[in-house]
Amino acid sequence: MCQILDVSRSSYYDWLKRPDLTDYELEAKILDIFKSSRETY
Repeated sequence: MCQILDVSRSSYYDWLKRPDLTDYELEAKILDIFKSSRETY
C-alpha cells in the first residue's frame, strides 16, 4: 500500500499514531490559516 500511495512506511505509521481532529479543532485551524493569508486561501 505504501508503494501505491508513494509514502514511506515510517510516515504512514507516524500518521496512524496522530490523534484525529474534531470538527471544531479542524475549523479553528482552517480559520487561522485563512486569517494569516489575508483571507485569500
